[in-house]
Amino acid sequence: QESSVYFTATAFFDDNTQYNVTNKVIWSLSNTDFADIDGAGLLTIGPIERSRDLVLYASFGYKDVELEANKTVIVLEDSSQMSTSDWPTYQGNPQHTGYVPVTLDSEDFSLRWEKTIEGGSLKPVSASTGRVFVATSSALSCLDARDGESLWSQATSSCHHQPTYAYGNVYIQTDRHSPGYLRAYEADTGEQVFASTFSQQWDTWWAPVVYDGGVYIGGGYYGGIDGYNAFTGEKQWYLGMPQYDKWTPAVQGNLVFAYVGGSLFAINRHYGTTVYKINDPNFNWRGWSMRLAPVIGNLNNVLAIYNGRLKCFDLISKEVGWEIEGNFSGQPSVAEGCVYTVNNGVLESRDETAGNLIWDWTPPEGSLKSPMIVTQTHVIACTSANTYTIEILSRESNWSYPASGYLSLGNDTLYIADDDVLTAIATPEYIPATPVKLEIEGPDEIFESSTNAYQATVYYSDGRIRNRTALCNWTLTGTPLAAINQGSLTVGELLYPQETVVLRAEYTQGETTLVDEKEVIVNISGTVCELVTRNLEGALKLKQEMLLAIERALARERASADIIKGAHHNLCDINNQDLNKSWNQTHLAIVREKAVKKDLEKSIVNLSCALEIFSGESAYLEDMEQFKNMLEPADDEQLRNADVNGDGKINMLDIAEISRFWLANYERVNF
Repeated sequence: QESSVYFTATAFFDDNTQYNVTNKVIWSLSNTDFADIDGAGLLTIGPIERSRDLVLYASFGYKDVELEANKTVIVLEDSSQMSTSDWPTYQGNPQHTGYVPVTLDSEDFSLRWEKTIEGGSLKPVSASTGRVFVATSSALSCLDARDGESLWSQATSSCHHQPTYAYGNVYIQTDRHSPGYLRAYEADTGEQVFASTFSQQWDTWWAPVVYDGGVYIGGGYYGGIDGYNAFTGEKQWYLGMPQYDKWTPAVQGNLVFAYVGGSLFAINRHYGTTVYKINDPNFNWRGWSMRLAPVIGNLNNVLAIYNGRLKCFDLISKEVGWEIEGNFSGQPSVAEGCVYTVNNGVLESRDETAGNLIWDWTPPEGSLKSPMIVTQTHVIACTSANTYTIEILSRESNWSYPASGYLSLGNDTLYIADDDVLTAIATPEYIPATPVKLEIEGPDEIFESSTNAYQATVYYSDGRIRNRTALCNWTLTGTPLAAINQGSLTVGELLYPQETVVLRAEYTQGETTLVDEKEVIVNISGTVCELVTRNLEGALKLKQEMLLAIERALARERASADIIKGAHHNLCDINNQDLNKSWNQTHLAIVREKAVKKDLEKSIVNLSCALEIFSGESAYLEDMEQFKNMLEPADDEQLRNADVNGDGKINMLDIAEISRFWLANYERVNF
């Protein structure tokens, strides 16, 4: 807040050139009352009461091309949040301390959202820059931290533990057998940046560690550690180590630390050489998986829990500084001179210098699980059923929530990843953004006999822009020849050269309902003459079908009348009075339908002549010729002379004579 920063706009051309067009674009912002941007790309931020988002837009036109780009900017209330609002990797940072230097008031906690993640078996999530990065066994996904909506997802083969965010990328290890891959994806788009190989044997690894331009991972066909360039994915070095999986290193300064197979290795992170090694004399083998990450403390020390023991390695004396037997589990967390652990299901706070117990806390139900999160005011831990905050000063719990799982704290949110459900608890109190505008987007003009996609975009008060096409109630007016289904507009053949339809989308969220309408002009795909011909042909076809249907109906009615009136009535088991009434009604129907049939036949002749005028190639001309040939054998001299022009065709000048004969001789013409 209360700062200014320049943004630049770069245009990329199809000849592989690019230009700075900052002063040529039109700059704009999402609805906001605390920021402004000028024509030179200078964004000025005013005071705010809480962290806010805004969306920056740049519009650029060149010749006939119009381009637009947008960028989400997170505006922080306090500059110190820039280093504390993230949870980019396992246990929060490359040192795996589990410490976030923020002050919490659990009375302000509130549920932000809860989301079921397809694929299940959630790993711990990473949170940074307003996004949440989620890994399952089959996919890596990015969610919007504000509402949990999916921004992108990448299918992967066997995602390992937890993704790590750094430098605008998301890093994760995938695949179980050689080759394994260290993959990097763009955090904004999900596009893969690189996929670098490493060796392994059906292993599983914890989160990559990214530090000062490098990425460090567990790997090796027979055990080891790999170092990569964080931007290119180029492998810098490999160091063989004892063969164990399910671990990740910790990094600080020029050293990478790995606790593997009973030894703490200190490795030069630039060259991959062992600087020194501290042996653990009480290491007791428990299988080929370490299930830990070393924790770099504040006193030139590294802490670890293995085989129920809490260990502290002294990096000055290069030996185990102190060790405590017990039933310790999971990871220790370190903050401000204290080590926080779970021992026999109970939270313990110990002095980092010697490991002496300071205080402990027993949950009201079940046993605590580790790892935990430590802040300046609280410890956050969970049992198998609930998550608790324990105030450090009072050493009492003042908040709980009925969810349990891997814990992460970033974006002012506590994330609880349990099986296939991710729960987001807002810290502080969550003020949900409201939808402020709905806009239908799509072409203004379309053609008949086509299907066109329209989308409904909702703009939110916090700057979010979301596609809500599938969630809107869509309707349209203007023509019965069109239909709309979830934004898909289908238009049939027009009856007029141009028609207008009005699309209407209605979106409701909570107590807010937004509506937008859009006029769409529908044009014919051919000429006006072709349209007239098509309409006439369609009408003629329908009327001919009607004639056939009427003739079939008349045949049935005449048969009924014959039966009732004729010799067969003695076979009917109804009285004569009913027979007479039925015959009268049937006869009346026959008379009226014959009249309708005559009108249709006269109409068909007129339509056929109109078709001859508009379309010399009309398929219905053949029907007209057949009609003329049927009339020629008649005995009436007037009919034979109807072709007044002597051109061998019935044309408009002949219609009156033909029609008069037709009406006078209907019973003689079997049309």
